[in-house]
Amino acid sequence: MTAPVRQRPALALGLALAVGGCGHSARTGPPASLPTGEPRNACEQRAWLETAPARFRPGGTSAIFEGIGVFRANESELQDLDAVFPRMKEAELQAGHQERVARTDAATRRALIWGAIAGGGMVAGLGTAALIEDRNHAPPTCSASPVWRSESSG
Repeated sequence: MTAPVRQRPALALGLALAVGGCGHSARTGPPASLPTGEPRNACEQRAWLETAPARFRPGGTSAIFEGIGVFRANESELQDLDAVFPRMKEAELQAGHQERVARTDAATRRALIWGAIAGGGMVAGLGTAALIEDRNHAPPTCSASPVWRSESSG
């Protein structure tokens, strides 16, 4: 049985990598051709980035994302977009990416806060229940009143 594949717009894989941390990535096609052509020398080759169809599976999940990824030339490891954007000098694209990351981070923070509140509520509830249960089962106490015997028992 295979995991569901979700289609995402361009650069979604980089977003998943930036947000999801570790995972498995793979190129699924050739790189996009650029109007500038191939790198012209060894120096350009070392710093060359290319976009190519890719698949990304975040660590610890069965979700698979397909889209466009940013790679170093002839490598299969996705590049982190936060490191790539300054070189691209595309402020609008970077702002859109940062907005999506900020929304995801805010949702994660809200989920963690509500989870902590729920955990605190469970601890308080269990503590209260244990306290009530302890009070209802207090050991019997001895009374100081004398025990009367009947005269017929002699």
